[in-house]
Amino acid sequence: MDAILGIDFGTSKIAAVLVDPSDGRLVRASSRTTEAYIPLKESYKREQDLLKIDDAFYTCIDELFSGLKVNVVSAGLTGQMHGILGVDCSGRPVTNFVTWQDGRG
Repeated sequence: MDAILGIDFGTSKIAAVLVDPSDGRLVRASSRTTEAYIPLKESYKREQDLLKIDDAFYTCIDELFSGLKVNVVSAGLTGQMHGILGVDCSGRPVTNFVTWQDGRG
């Protein structure tokens, strides 16, 4: 089956849908809370654990595609506004994800 894949990387959850491109019918949807916020002493700091976001994403995607044979013909991604993640020269994270809610700026 052909499908359009939509993924939303939200501030507190990951959501994904498969939609039939011929009629716009929702084929399947899945979402997972990330529970990624890291408790910090300073209330103005808002950081998240990228590994928890990663885990929620793959759990959501596994559920979405479970038992289906899908040909993804198009995909759309959206995310939680702006944020900062420090990475090394290989692209591996070296900091927590600092969300758009952070007050240090």
